[in-house]
Formats: sequence, C-alpha cells, structure tokens
Amino acid sequence: MINGSNIFGIPFKIYKRKGEYGRQLVMPIGRLDLLAEDAEGNLYIIELKKDSDYDDVFEQIKLYIDWFRKSKYCKKNTKVFGIICLNNPPKKLIDKVKKSKNIRLFEYSISYSEIK
Repeated sequence: MINGSNIFGIPFKIYKRKGEYGRQLVMPIGRLDLLAEDAEGNLYIIELKKDSDYDDVFEQIKLYIDWFRKSKYCKKNTKVFGIICLNNPPKKLIDKVKKSKNIRLFEYSISYSEIK
C-alpha cells in the first residue's frame, strides 16, 4: 500500500501530509490502524484485527468515519469509507456490513507450507 498497490480492490496509498502519517494514527477518539486515500482524495479507514473476537469493530469504525467527516482531514467533497479486515468474521458482523453503504468487510487467512 505504501507504493499505491491495489489492496482490497482499490488502488490507494497510506495518507501522508506534513507531520501526519496514516499508520497507527492517533485521534481524540482513539487510534486507527491505517488511514489511506485514493486518487480522488477519498479517505479509507482500515481496521486490521488478528482474529474474529471483536464485537465492537463495526461501531468503532462507524465512530471513526463520523469523526473524520467532521474533521480537518475531510475537504468539502471528500468521501469517507471503512474497511474491516479480520479472520473468520462472525455472522452478526457480516450482517451489519451488508446493510452499510460505506463499510466493507474482508477476511484474511494464513497458510503455511514447508519448503523442502
């Protein structure tokens, strides 16, 4: 993502401005994992979770989206989206995301194979 790679189906890069970097960005309401932006300047709040045991991640990312919409980061026509990435998302979270227009959900998996 640092180089503008196409991650999550969207070509974006980590947010970077004078003195601000979108990785582990601290805000008055918490610390988000990644803040990215696309070529049009739209913002993407990305929450990476190591497993599926995060019942409040949907509410967390909604709170972050609302905060960013009112913040200095958002210009007049800037859109703000949320991306949640975790392993084995619970059905309750999947259902909430399906009803949302600006939050997307991705599942990751890790596999290992021995090199001989």
